Amino acid sequence: MGSRNPLYIVVFRAASRGPRGPALRLSGIFADAFSWRVIGKTFRITVMVKLVCLLIGYPVAFALARARLWFR
Repeated sequence: MGSRNPLYIVVFRAASRGPRGPALRLSGIFADAFSWRVIGKTFRITVMVKLVCLLIGYPVAFALARARLWFR
């Protein structure tokens, strides 16, 4: 796998054509433990990034909103 994005691998595996067809392969994503790990990791990263952005961005935006006119 190397540097490939795991979520990309899951989507690619689901969309690839197989003997059962792409729709049936797509339904098989939720039966695979690897797919659940990838989806869980994706949501954890999303929540962490959102929290970091809020912790950094909100105080900066508040300070800029309260700054004097010449600073803006």
